[in-house]
Amino acid sequence: MNQCVLGIDYSMSCPALCLTNGTTHQWWVNYRLSGKPYVELPDVVWNASTTEGDVPRYIELAEWAIAVVAVHHPTLIILEDYAFGAHGRITQLSENAGTLKVKLHEKFPHIPLRLVAPTTMKKFATGRGIATKDDIWAAFIKREPLRESWAKQCHPKASKISSPVADIADSYFLAHYGAAHYGI
Repeated sequence: MNQCVLGIDYSMSCPALCLTNGTTHQWWVNYRLSGKPYVELPDVVWNASTTEGDVPRYIELAEWAIAVVAVHHPTLIILEDYAFGAHGRITQLSENAGTLKVKLHEKFPHIPLRLVAPTTMKKFATGRGIATKDDIWAAFIKREPLRESWAKQCHPKASKISSPVADIADSYFLAHYGAAHYGI
């Protein structure tokens, strides 16, 4: 992919990256292995992690993302920004994303990094800034109908969309938002 955008849905437990040139897609997912690994899905590269502790996980995730950028040379990186009113482990989430931002800037200062609010990505994907994971998945399947089986393959008994497919869909829309708003 010559001109391409990397969309990053970043988290501590299951970050996902989507690289697109507008037509083709490749995903990377890094998840904490706590049972069986996920099934293989077309165009998805899995990394099952057993890293313990917050700081080692920040470093592992940043190095994992850096390795993707180093090999695939995106021309633009779109990172989901912090959610307004987020709750939970905010300090850890901020430190995790901060580690990635610093490492991206150190290694690839020439690649533009843009932050996109979660509500902006949701509105781009569904037309509503308060869309649910199920809404975003439905919008993803509308654009990528051949990937509909992924949710059941990852979680055969689930009635709601969750990680990793929710993260895959988010990274997809972040990449496409970047392509639509910043060009590739």
